[in-house]
Amino acid sequence: MKYLGLTFDIHTGGVDHIPVHHTNEIAQSEAATGQKFANYFFHSSHLSVDGQKMSKSLGNFYRIIDLVHEKFNPLAFRYLTFQTHYRMEMNFTWEALAAAQEALVRLYDVASRFDEVHKHPDIDFEREFLDAAGLDLNMSKALSVVWEMLSSNLSAPVKAATLFKMDEVLGLKLKENSRHIIDIPENIMKQVREREKMRKQKKFVQADHLRARIEKAGYIVEDQEKGARVTRKV
Repeated sequence: MKYLGLTFDIHTGGVDHIPVHHTNEIAQSEAATGQKFANYFFHSSHLSVDGQKMSKSLGNFYRIIDLVHEKFNPLAFRYLTFQTHYRMEMNFTWEALAAAQEALVRLYDVASRFDEVHKHPDIDFEREFLDAAGLDLNMSKALSVVWEMLSSNLSAPVKAATLFKMDEVLGLKLKENSRHIIDIPENIMKQVREREKMRKQKKFVQADHLRARIEKAGYIVEDQEKGARVTRKV
C-alpha cells in the first residue's frame, strides 16, 4: 500500500490463490482501510511441462536463463505464451518453444525487409488487433491478426507502421531487431564477398567452409538471386 495506494487497479496471481489467499487479502485489507482492495483480479492458469506439473523434484523446473543456455531467445517464450489464453493451462515443450522461436525469427526477418515506415498504421487492422487484445487478452487472436495483416495487400511502408504499432502491445522488440540486418561488421562482409567470389568460381567446398565460419561468428547467410543476404542470428 505504501507504493500502490489503498486500492490497487490490477492484482495478479494464479488460480490457486482464488479460494484462500486473495480472499484473505480482500478481507484483511478492506477491514483495515474501509476501501475497496482491488478493482480487478487477474488470475492465470498453471504452466505444465510435457504434460506434468513443473517441480524441482521432477527435474522439469526451468528458468528463463535455462532457455538462454539452450540458445533460445527469451522473447520466443513470450511469443509461445501468446498462443495459449491465460485462463487455460499451458503445456511447455521444447518443441513448442522451437516453433515459437521460428515464428519470431520470421517476424524479425519480415521487419528487416522494410525499407520505409509510413507515418500512420492501418486503422482497420490496428482496431482489429486491439479488439482482440482487449477481449480478455485474447493474444492468440491478436497474433493471427498480425499475420493476416502481413499477408494483406497493404503497401510495405503501411505494413511496417502497423506491425511496429502492434508490437507496442506485443513487446517482441521487432523494430530493434529489424536493424540486425544493417550493422554487419566489415570483417564478416569481407568473408561474405569472398564466399560469393568462390561460388562464382564454382569452388563450392571452400565456399561452404566460409559459410560455416560466418555462422560460427553469429551470422546467417542466405543465397538469393541478387546476391547473398546476411543477418545476425537471433
